[in-house]
Amino acid sequence: APGTAYTVTLTSSGACWVYAKLASTGAVVWTGTLQSGQAQTLDVTGQLVVELGHANTLSATLNGVPVQYPAQYQAVFTMNFIPSTL
Repeated sequence: APGTAYTVTLTSSGACWVYAKLASTGAVVWTGTLQSGQAQTLDVTGQLVVELGHANTLSATLNGVPVQYPAQYQAVFTMNFIPSTL
């Protein structure tokens, strides 16, 4: 992730619960269940931890660029967006 503010967009093709928090403070950025066709945008700065239930129904972008992860993953999956120090 960029060292400055960035946007993660989560788009679901089926029911998927999401728990997103800032790693530094544990503050919840967003939590809920996305249904088919729904999207949630997360505007953050710093390390973001996103836990997904039924991750195979979800796609994610970072500043509009697709995030690659094992799409067939059906159990709880954790994504970490770690800011670059470069």
